[in-house]
Amino acid sequence: MLRDRKHIFLVEGESGVGKTAAAIVLIDRLMSDPDLFQHTWKIFYLDLAMDGRHVEQFFLEAASGVFSDATIIIDNFHRIPPRCIENFSNLARP
Repeated sequence: MLRDRKHIFLVEGESGVGKTAAAIVLIDRLMSDPDLFQHTWKIFYLDLAMDGRHVEQFFLEAASGVFSDATIIIDNFHRIPPRCIENFSNLARP
């Protein structure tokens, strides 16, 4: 069942092309479509342009397994701090 594993969506690109709008549309569609939402009851959104200071806390929570069966959307992924690349690699593993 899809709910038993995490799904990660990375949003990156040039400024002004609609990255955040696309991420919000994705969240809206996941939550409003019963067929999709039944597979992803937990949705986490991290915008690295806004929440860069919280990225370490995000990965600490990820290490605890809280995201194991969730949909994770990381907006502005191109802004991930170099010190967090290994943490992201660990998160992306099945």
